Order: sequence, then structure tokens, then C-alpha cells
Amino acid sequence: MQIKYSKAFILLFSWIMCIPIHMKAGDNDTLLVEAFYQSLYNYRFQSADSILRNMHSIGVNKDIIDLSNISYSWWRIISGENSNNDIKKLFKDIESSIKYTSGNMKPGSASQEQILRLIMLYSYKSRLCNVNNSKLAGFSAFRQSFEYFELLKPCIHNHCDLYNFVSGLYYALGGHIADEFPPSLLGINKNYADKNKGYKLLELSTSSDIRLIKTESNYFLSKLYLELQENPEKASRYTQFLINQFPDNLVFRYNHLLALHASGKFEEAEAAYQCLAKCARENDQLTLQQQIHFEKEYTRLRKK
Repeated sequence: MQIKYSKAFILLFSWIMCIPIHMKAGDNDTLLVEAFYQSLYNYRFQSADSILRNMHSIGVNKDIIDLSNISYSWWRIISGENSNNDIKKLFKDIESSIKYTSGNMKPGSASQEQILRLIMLYSYKSRLCNVNNSKLAGFSAFRQSFEYFELLKPCIHNHCDLYNFVSGLYYALGGHIADEFPPSLLGINKNYADKNKGYKLLELSTSSDIRLIKTESNYFLSKLYLELQENPEKASRYTQFLINQFPDNLVFRYNHLLALHASGKFEEAEAAYQCLAKCARENDQLTLQQQIHFEKEYTRLRKK
């Protein structure tokens, strides 16, 4: 039997959160984590790797290191370093982290940090399955993440912003999927299929004082408006914000280019590509494969 996947269904597999949960992190740990993600977002991959190694050497919390390491591997993969070995290694790291977290959970009394962590890990697994063209396995991983999402409690202590972001994604994507499929058919609680609530929570997250949540919420709103709402003009407002914050981030630049192209602003899209290509060429922390990755993607776009 062949399954037809809607845009919302595919995007559901592709939501990836690289927001670390500061589980009992000390001040020095927190500063290192922030520096790591700052380097990652700015496409300074060698610097991010150096910080990650430092986190290992000084004994930063294993939970924090694991999520940071997975985030690092993911960004390298979506930037062109996506060989079968790279993907297999990341699968292995995710499975190991899931096993570690699950093994430390007490039956019936899992902490909110553990639940959030498993939601993120299964979301990474879901996306990797999709990259590997294993959509059924990706949906299975999503179903597992959704089971943990239902265990989340709203605004627990310092996780209000993170809860708003995570639940905003689930409500919005669940709502879009419900437009095309009965939620029960996919194992989605109909109470969580609420686009309006989802978009409101994500908009709320764009005002977060936590920079990573602010960044991720703007990123996913740009994806939602571009790919599901088919409103590239509005999507470009979020992509422009991201470029202003992280001008060297090639993923953000390419998504902005896509929004301009979808709006029929072909000259602006071409200019955006030239800026992207310049950033890639001048970044000495990227491999050649990473530098030319989006050049290949744009070449395919031009041919459509």
C-alpha cells in the first residue's frame, strides 16, 4: 500500500528543535552552552566543535553534552555533510541518548526535563528517518514523541517559554494535518489539532528572552507560512529577522531566498543567492562540500 503524504505531514517530520534543556547546569556550563549554540547558528562549525570538546573535558552534564552533540551533527548534515556514515552515526547517538534517558526515568514520575528531552530526541529521529526516505519509521518516531508531549504540564517553573514553543508546533502542525486527515487515524488527539492556538503560542515564543527559543520559533513560523500557509510574503518577515540575527547562517539565508522566489521576486532572490554564495566562500570553517551545498540546491530551484 502506498501512502500519500501531505505537506503538513512531511513538515511534521522535519521539525527539529536544537534548544538545550539546562538540567541543573551551573553558570559556567550555561555560558558554554550559549557560546556553543551561538557558534552553531553563526555557521562557525570548527568553533562549535572546539567548545563541544571543552564541554566534554571539563565534565559538563551528560544530558547537555548529548543534545549539543546531536544538534552539531544535525547542522552539519543539513549543510551538506550528509553521507550514509554521517546519518548512521547520528542515528546511533540518538538511540543511545534515548536509551540513557529512558533508563533513568522512574516509572510514573518522569521529570518534565526528561519528557522534554525525549520529545526532542524522537523529533530528531523522525526527521532523520525522513531524510533516509523511511517515512513510516519517521511517523512511528513522531507518534512516540507525541505520547511524551501529552505528559507535559504547561509552564513548569523555568520551562514556560520552551513549553509554549513545543506545544505551539504540535498544535499548529496537528491542525494542518487535521485539515486533510482525521486526527484519530494518525493517533493524534483532536484536542491538540488547533492551528490558531499553535500559531498564537509560536508568536508568543518569538518574544522569548531566551535567544534560542526566539530563534527557533521564528524559524518554524517561516516554514509554516512558506510551506503550509503558502504565504511567502509573511514568511520572508521571519527569514529576514533570522538573517539580521545570524547573517552567516546559510540555512536561514537559503530559506529567505526561497520565500523571495515563491513571491515572484526573482531579482531579489538572485541577489539573496549572491549574498549566500559570498558568505559560503568566505567562511573558512566550512568544508568545500558545505560551501557548495546550497549552490547545488539553488541550481535545482532555477530549473523548476
